[in-house]
Amino acid sequence: SDLGDVFHGAFAYYFGRHRDMLKALQFSTYCAAKSTERLGNRAYHNLTQDLAIHMEKIQPRSLKLRELQELMCARAPLSGN
Repeated sequence: SDLGDVFHGAFAYYFGRHRDMLKALQFSTYCAAKSTERLGNRAYHNLTQDLAIHMEKIQPRSLKLRELQELMCARAPLSGN
């Protein structure tokens, strides 16, 4: 499904344009999830419309320092540890 490729591409696109990390994470998560719903990369024609609706629902807010620290620590364990 190339989920990771979609996530990273969507994150780079959104963050590069808007410089909002939280919304970029939400945007890229939504894009990656949508990419798993159908086979092929051209089967879904309403993604742009769905993204616009989804992004309107997200309420902008800033991350608190504790939330940012939790996000940074919530990673997969390193192999071999």
